Amino acid sequence: MTENMTLDPMSREILIRLQEDGRMSFRSLAETLHTSLTSVQTRIKKLTDGGIIRRYQAILECSKLGYREMLMLHCRVNTNIPIEKVLQTLEQIPDIKMLYMTTGDYPVFVMAKCLSKEEQIVLLEHIRQTEGIEDIRTQIVMKKVKEDLRVKIPESVSNQNCES
Repeated sequence: MTENMTLDPMSREILIRLQEDGRMSFRSLAETLHTSLTSVQTRIKKLTDGGIIRRYQAILECSKLGYREMLMLHCRVNTNIPIEKVLQTLEQIPDIKMLYMTTGDYPVFVMAKCLSKEEQIVLLEHIRQTEGIEDIRTQIVMKKVKEDLRVKIPESVSNQNCES
């Protein structure tokens, strides 16, 4: 599907507010935006059906739960193995929290959060043993400075295969 969905100001404001507080009730949204409950419900259903809203989840402060290690990996893939196969295999590893196909000599980027160095070593070895992974460049995060999952809401949204 290549059509563009134009977001009216109300839908844009709903998305902005839900990024700030995903638990905000439809009623609170309607009151805050000076509109009807039905209008908010209709817009959120359209945004959900259109794939703009995927799910609601709590964003946790991992360090307060004991996660001390953040691992970032750039992986080189054997050209004889389809990169999609490698990505599908890595996607099944529960400790991997972000997985991207990128450009360059190391076209797979992995991000994981681990409770300990030992857990980090086990995960790294698991990834190293993945068929198609030739080399890994590792980076360990020393200090988290900013982590913000919110995005600027554009006026027009392309329904092309955009997964970022």
